[in-house]
Amino acid sequence: MSFDRIQEKSKNYEINQIIFSYQKKNFYIKKGVEELIFGSENFERSLKLTDDIDEITFNSILGGDILEHTFSKWIKDSLERNDEKYKTLKKDCSIKAGENLKEFILNNLNLNSEKILELLQIYDQPYYYGKVSAQCTYIKYKVTMNAK
Repeated sequence: MSFDRIQEKSKNYEINQIIFSYQKKNFYIKKGVEELIFGSENFERSLKLTDDIDEITFNSILGGDILEHTFSKWIKDSLERNDEKYKTLKKDCSIKAGENLKEFILNNLNLNSEKILELLQIYDQPYYYGKVSAQCTYIKYKVTMNAK
């Protein structure tokens, strides 16, 4: 899990030193005496550096705002760009999720091919969707049409 990676990285930091800061929302991750502290000016949550916890427990302790504005940003900033093992695991996870979705659809939903295309938003004509990047740049993507 990614928590293992930040536990390891924290060894390179002094007590009360900020490991990661998301300036836009004033959220941070910093090293405590025996814990990692996730939070903002208004609230903090901490996890012991020695904790060996599963993902569900980790998520419930931190809560949605902290996960979104600290840990997920740290993953994007620190792991997605630089960590080949993380990229490989993310790819493997995506492939497995796709296989699981396919099995679920085939075994439970009784959908025909037209309904599956609609569910996955695959249309007979091209369309566009937009996204704003971390640098506030608007990016427009073209989704090509279904080649029957």
